Amino acid sequence: MQFLKASTENKGEVVVPKTDQATAKKNALPGKSWLRSRAIGVGAFAGQNIMKNSAFETLVDTNDEWISKRTGIRSRHVIEPTSSLRDIAAKSAIQALESAGVNAKDIDLVIVATSSPGTQ
Repeated sequence: MQFLKASTENKGEVVVPKTDQATAKKNALPGKSWLRSRAIGVGAFAGQNIMKNSAFETLVDTNDEWISKRTGIRSRHVIEPTSSLRDIAAKSAIQALESAGVNAKDIDLVIVATSSPGTQ
């Protein structure tokens, strides 16, 4: 069996077994992907400004009780108008790298998922 090795600055060495494509497909569960990956670090960012439901009362016909009853949300973090999805993603990525103890040069693929459009 072959192994992939990635050295990390803080946590020593991460050793992950390398499986060839044919073996991975043979061992895959029915209806499941044969591709294997795992998260080794996570990062997150929330805007510093907090917007309470009451702020929406002047924008649309709603109130805190209506919103919180239907969504469970009482407030949300809002980024600065000059910030973008790219800014948030970069800050989150730095945290994920630190969490994993991995150098950015060792990353082959980054997956970003959002329900917010990138406007800048």
